[in-house]
Amino acid sequence: MATQRKQRKAEREFRPDPLKPMNAAQAHMINAMQTSSSVIAVGPAGTGKTYIAAAWAAEQLFNIKTSRIVLCRPTVGVGRSLGFLPGRLGQKLDPWARPLVDVFKQTLSAKRYEQALREERIEVGSIEHVRGLTFEDSIVIIDEAQNTTPGELKALTTRIGEDSTIIVCGDTSQTDLPGESGLAWLLRAHSRGWLPSSFLCKFAMADIVRSGLCREFAEAFEQLEDEQKSIRSAIDC
Repeated sequence: MATQRKQRKAEREFRPDPLKPMNAAQAHMINAMQTSSSVIAVGPAGTGKTYIAAAWAAEQLFNIKTSRIVLCRPTVGVGRSLGFLPGRLGQKLDPWARPLVDVFKQTLSAKRYEQALREERIEVGSIEHVRGLTFEDSIVIIDEAQNTTPGELKALTTRIGEDSTIIVCGDTSQTDLPGESGLAWLLRAHSRGWLPSSFLCKFAMADIVRSGLCREFAEAFEQLEDEQKSIRSAIDC
C-alpha cells in the first residue's frame, strides 16, 4: 500500500522536463511553433523534427494550452485503412506511429498518455477519413509528409479550424511515391509566397543528432544520389 501511495503521489507531482533544443535548427523550430500556427520542418532523418514536434505538442496538452493532438502519418506500403482509432485501441498505433507515441509517453508519462487516448485528446487521423472533419483547438502533426500525395496533403491541411496549429514534417529525399509528393508541392507554394503565415524550418546534415553513425550513412547516401544525378545529366546531354 505504501508503495502504491508513493506511486500515486509521484504521478500527481509529475511535470515534463522543459523542451531543450540540441542545435540552432531545433531552437528555430521551437520558436516557430510558439509564434506561428503553421510550421513546415524539412530535412534529413535523425535531425529531431518529429521529436521536437511531438514533445512540444505534448507539453501544450499537459499544460492545457490545446484540447487535443491529432497525428497524421501516411502508411505507405502497409495500406491506408487505420481510420480514426478510439483511445481504447491505442495499441494499434504501434508501429505505425511509434516514433510519436514514444515521445508522448516520455513527455506525458505512460499513464497520462493512456488516459489521453481514452479521452480522445490524442487521436490518429487516417488520410482517407479526414474529409468533412474540422480540427479546432488542436495541434495537428503531419509526419513523413514526403509520402503524401498532393491531394492527400491538401485534404489534411484544409481541415485546420480555429485556434489550431499545424506542423508538417518530412524529408523530400526519402519519398516512396512514384510522382511528386504533397510536401514538394507545399514547399513550392511556400517559395512562391502563397503561404505567408507558415514558418519554414530547414534542417541540414550537420543538424543530425540521432548518432554520428546516422549522420555518416545519411551523408554517404546523399553523395551517392548526387553522383547518380550527375551521371544522368551527362547521359541526357
